[in-house]
Amino acid sequence: MPRPPLRPLRIGQVLDAAVKLYSRHALSMWTIVLAVIVPLAVIQELLIGASLPHGAFVHNDVLYTPTGQLSTPALGRTAEIALGIIAPLLVNGALALFLVDAYLGQPLDWLRSLRTAGERLGGLLWVAIIYGLLVSLGFIAFIVPGIWLAVAWSVAIPALMFEGVGGIEALRRSFRLVRGRWWPTFGALLVSVIMLVVVLLVAGLAFGAIESGLGVRSTVVWLIINAVSTIVSNLIAYPFIAAIIAVLYIDLRVRKEGFDLEQVAAGRHGSRG
Repeated sequence: MPRPPLRPLRIGQVLDAAVKLYSRHALSMWTIVLAVIVPLAVIQELLIGASLPHGAFVHNDVLYTPTGQLSTPALGRTAEIALGIIAPLLVNGALALFLVDAYLGQPLDWLRSLRTAGERLGGLLWVAIIYGLLVSLGFIAFIVPGIWLAVAWSVAIPALMFEGVGGIEALRRSFRLVRGRWWPTFGALLVSVIMLVVVLLVAGLAFGAIESGLGVRSTVVWLIINAVSTIVSNLIAYPFIAAIIAVLYIDLRVRKEGFDLEQVAAGRHGSRG
């Protein structure tokens, strides 16, 4: 793929570049997502299935049990935690590195990107903990501070993965890059989220129609459809948002630091591990 010129982009150009990046490298990105999400999703659904009491059934796409409650075993809760916390960090870290490399025309290796994300899981966890805690507090306070922090720290993961900095420094780095460009960054993220929500709603309606059309009553079939729905949603969401953030990260560096391909070729883009 020819190296793209690195120049400041408008919001529409950011979205266009991200969509093109997604379409060119969809297979590799889906491979990253599937490698992490599928095993955990399958384990989660198997454990939920194993925990179903006798007499459980599905009606109108809803799972019912004789007690009205579903007691998920400890292993099931562990799988849920892994699927909800660890998996997104590994996937987002690997996608961030892969997509920045792809955008800059660097050699690509999805397995190396995933392995590097695993090596930097500690830093990714720090980003997730601090981001999650302070952004949540910001939303609880008056909503606006939460939105402001979420945007200010939006490119922390690409900074961590591409530059090899630690978790706290990645948040500081994102803050410095977004400073003075908060509103354009917010605009690009807002439009991308709206686009993503529309696509996910269509996908959700499609799976709902499939369940209704099949008249699913078997808990096994219901669990299978649920697992497939989760996997497909992740295949859509993770790469798209990661592509937007990767393009934003490079655009901010171009604007703030005059970042160019000569720096990449000379290896002055940060430690790659």
